[in-house]
Amino acid sequence: MIEAVFAGAFVQGLTGSLHCPGMCGPFAHAFGRSGRISVSILYNVMRTISYGLVGYLLGTSGGAINHLFESGIAAIVGGCLLVLLGLGLVFPRFSVHLRMPDLFLKMIGNVMRSSTGAYAGPAFLGAISGFMPCGVLWPAYALALGTGVPWVGAVVMVFFSFGTYPAMLAMGLSGGVWREKLSRPVYRVVFAILMIGLGIYTIVAHAFFSEICRSVAWQS
Repeated sequence: MIEAVFAGAFVQGLTGSLHCPGMCGPFAHAFGRSGRISVSILYNVMRTISYGLVGYLLGTSGGAINHLFESGIAAIVGGCLLVLLGLGLVFPRFSVHLRMPDLFLKMIGNVMRSSTGAYAGPAFLGAISGFMPCGVLWPAYALALGTGVPWVGAVVMVFFSFGTYPAMLAMGLSGGVWREKLSRPVYRVVFAILMIGLGIYTIVAHAFFSEICRSVAWQS
């Protein structure tokens, strides 16, 4: 059954990435303009590593929450976050708009300008992608938190990143055409429905969900 959790994370990434041309799309497009597919691949691989690290930390945090309060509470918290984030996409007035601090943006710009070679900049940006306040990442964060198991949280985020590859590579290698197509509101609605459904399932089946993650951890 743990495979279903990983599959859900992958589908989250697949549908969520259709809504991310705003923040990550320009980076992917800029790297794609270099004409080297290896640059885009490096950027995405470093994103995967960064997401996996964040997922491990979130899984650890979820385990601590379960230990301090009640087994399965992390799954409930993660499920509630999924539902709230999904509703925020359907009703924008209730959404939380996250923006990177100007100091952080300036630091990224300085590092990108000072980086030498075609690969240093993409590698650096990919490595910090997991720590950026990207709205598409928050549902995956909630799912990783809900696992309550460090390595399961990491794998959830890795599968999520794999789901983002098609859209990110398309935006990077095909220019602004796909960025415009993938920005259509219909994809935001699809992503919201998926988030709300997965969130409700996680809340209703929180005990079963947590038991699956713990049983996998015990067997490893």
